Amino acid sequence: MIVSMKKLLVFGTENNRKAILEKLQEIGVVHVVPASQEELKGHVDTLEQQEQVARAISILGSFPDKKESVENLPENTVNDIVSWHNTIQKYQEEQNELNKRKEALSMWGAFSTSEWDELQKHGVHLQFVKVSLKQLSQLDSGRIAYKKQIGKDVFAAVLSHKEQYELPDCAQLLPIKKGTVELDREIQELQQKQDELSTKLQQAVVYLPLLQKQQQALQNEQMFCAVESQLLCEQDVFALKGYIPEKQVETLQKEMQSVTAGIMVEEVDGEDDPPTLIQNPKWVQSVVDLVKLYASPGYKEWDTSSSIYLAFTIFFAMIVGDAGYGCILLAIMLGLTGKLKSSEAGQRVYRLMLTLSIGCIVFGAISGNWFAIQMSEDNPLKQFQILGTSKSEEQNLNNMMMLSVYVGAVHLSCARLIQIIRVFPSVFWINQLGWLIMMWGAIAKILWQNDAGLTALLVGAVLAVLFASDHRNIFMRFLLGLLDLLGITQNFADILSYLRLFALGLASTVMAKIFNDLGMQVRDVSPTFGPVLMVLVIFMGHTINIVLAVMGGFIHGLRLNFLEFYRYCFEGTGYDYKPFAKKAQV
Repeated sequence: MIVSMKKLLVFGTENNRKAILEKLQEIGVVHVVPASQEELKGHVDTLEQQEQVARAISILGSFPDKKESVENLPENTVNDIVSWHNTIQKYQEEQNELNKRKEALSMWGAFSTSEWDELQKHGVHLQFVKVSLKQLSQLDSGRIAYKKQIGKDVFAAVLSHKEQYELPDCAQLLPIKKGTVELDREIQELQQKQDELSTKLQQAVVYLPLLQKQQQALQNEQMFCAVESQLLCEQDVFALKGYIPEKQVETLQKEMQSVTAGIMVEEVDGEDDPPTLIQNPKWVQSVVDLVKLYASPGYKEWDTSSSIYLAFTIFFAMIVGDAGYGCILLAIMLGLTGKLKSSEAGQRVYRLMLTLSIGCIVFGAISGNWFAIQMSEDNPLKQFQILGTSKSEEQNLNNMMMLSVYVGAVHLSCARLIQIIRVFPSVFWINQLGWLIMMWGAIAKILWQNDAGLTALLVGAVLAVLFASDHRNIFMRFLLGLLDLLGITQNFADILSYLRLFALGLASTVMAKIFNDLGMQVRDVSPTFGPVLMVLVIFMGHTINIVLAVMGGFIHGLRLNFLEFYRYCFEGTGYDYKPFAKKAQV
């Protein structure tokens, strides 16, 4: 549910400003509203320091942790860490460039340019040239000491005595300043320098906890400066406007008694735009992160968490559609319990995936789908099967299709009912009721072959047209109603969109059956290796299938909520509640 907020005004004198703000930040329950339209920003110097510290933490995070601890952080540690890292990157770039040059010279073998100087002292000149294969004959073959063809080009080492051989125009002289020996030496020197700096970074890991504390202190300072720069100031008096959860008002008033400040708490009125704070039971709260993927509900809207928690679980279970897959997901989550429960976000993921896993097991059990294995009538798992019990496969498929349609109709009906509650007592609630009657009237006529459905369809259409607008002009009201009625195609298209639940679930089952059949076929290939190949094919096949099924469950399960469902009852105009609070120290 969306937590009720109160409007807050805190004011005091300029002399007490710092003490008041520090106390508010310590309590950490007030969402500050900027006095101007500018975004809350801290001092530039603080932001730059925070970026440097964050970068240093990121650099040290790539090294193995050390159990030793230190109490003091030496001066310039942050700058040293960043500088060492930048220097290592610079050396790596130089090393890569040298390796490229060495690779280009590899065709000539290992050599040193210092050897050329000795040759020149004895009147021997060495030239490295490149010439096309067609023009190779223009070179004096007697002077070619070594040659190698690469594609349509020939690379050659040309020797001459006393006087340097004059190359023909077709030959391109390759300038070589350093040989592979010199390049190897430079590469080793750069590697040695990198190792030395890496050792220094490894030794600096002991400062990581202190750097994290410094980062949090800078974040607190940045937020303090940002709030301080956005106060309402008039001579020696300042004021701070914000919002506070209703349940925290008493705590705030009690804690603020230690400082000299005035506090005014008011009800939120129609012109206010408070932030949105969503608090639900921990299992429902696990879906809040998914809700915010699309948008945060406005303060005056409704919390969609409960509806998405239930609907998304059903959609995910229908798309994955296999109890065996649900058991695998459940086992993975139980295996990751320790890691996931170490953080608040991890706990939400853990609870959500447990819910989805159990949903898959339940739906897979009632549809009789366990790794797409054909079960005999005396199988104990068969007693849980409710869906797909007809002897006709075609009838079973039709029943699953109809189930998807009814799930969509019920889901969209809930959206209409929610909208009726939201807009009541304005005339628009009758418009929404008309759409609801019209939808079920069409279902009764088309699917149930009930003539009363046509009457309901017409009645609903009349209500939808007449109450689509509250315009005083009857003619304009009627025209606006007709325009609203054009949405009937979209409404029924949205219902049919829920057929993806059937289609994706069927695709997952068919894929599982195919991999099972492939596994049984390869088993007969060889008495020795056949069983091993069977296990590998079935394991890899089901692994791929479960990954695709889970991806489809998330993507399409959320899509049905965010597009089809939200279209009729949700605007998402809110913004998150972010209190002016200190970061918890490490």
